[in-house]
Amino acid sequence: MGETESKENVDSIPFINDEKKALIVRSIGILILIIVIVQDVIFILTDKIDSLLYTTFLTTLLIGLTLIYQFDSVFLNTLTSLTFMGFIHISILFIPVAKSIEKVLGGVIYHSLIAIFQSILVFHKKIKISKKYLLWGFVFYLAFFNGYDTFARWNEIVGLNILISTKSTQTYAFYTLIFSAVFIYHYKKKYNVLAE
Repeated sequence: MGETESKENVDSIPFINDEKKALIVRSIGILILIIVIVQDVIFILTDKIDSLLYTTFLTTLLIGLTLIYQFDSVFLNTLTSLTFMGFIHISILFIPVAKSIEKVLGGVIYHSLIAIFQSILVFHKKIKISKKYLLWGFVFYLAFFNGYDTFARWNEIVGLNILISTKSTQTYAFYTLIFSAVFIYHYKKKYNVLAE
């Protein structure tokens, strides 16, 4: 019991100690959440409900919540960071097909910003990630990719649908997710910021 209490006390030390910085980070998170809610309403009113089930939309929501909780939630840190390699790859794959301002902003830049945020979560030597949530997050994303967001859509938006099959993308995504989880686990363990 005493060991658990001392562990909780260490985990309860806030990542951001400065009140002004905490307010700025929280405000950015709230702003992102407001944008996500406005997008929700627009998607519902324009009957584009499928867009609410895209990995990009889910990750944007998780980023907003991670900022609101100021990186103190190992659950949110873990779930938000788990797809970082996928977003790095998607950002790169968007470059050749970004022939309009919309594709540059909504494709390359938007996905790159997500990848950068996720990479900060992964590579920062003081932001905690949970090994328990790495496992559960892995299972969650497998179910999410196979049940809601589609690999055929991924191929189509980056122009790979004429080059590779949906099955190839599915296999690639599966191994990328495994590699991401294993990499995060070992990296965070090395710097002693891997929570239970």
